Amino acid sequence: MQPSNYVGFDLLLGEAGADAIMRLAERWGTYKTYAEEPVFEGLGEGLPARFDAAFNFVKTGGRFGRRDEAEARVSADHSRNIRPDEIVERLVTDLRKPGRIDGETPDGRELAFTIVDEYVRFPEPRPEEA
Repeated sequence: MQPSNYVGFDLLLGEAGADAIMRLAERWGTYKTYAEEPVFEGLGEGLPARFDAAFNFVKTGGRFGRRDEAEARVSADHSRNIRPDEIVERLVTDLRKPGRIDGETPDGRELAFTIVDEYVRFPEPRPEEA
């Protein structure tokens, strides 16, 4: 048997931070299957949650690794990747529709808080934690 390789990491959050992450994970619960996930409105409207993972699975040949050579080249050269500025532009356009952004685009920090406020839905605490 060959020896195993491993890499050790220093603690990132400390014991209290690790406990907080565990409480958050326990409160959140388990992930649903792709078919059980909700469909979103606005950005990504009509697409199920984690659509990108399913799309990537198909794009990379699925479980059998079947690949079209032209697609393999595009995948390797990243010519179809969406640039970060395009992502921000799409988010801002989407946030303008309901009036969340009016006028000039906010700076990075304010824009980030607006995005989180609009799109991130935190789960309700379980009754025993309320």
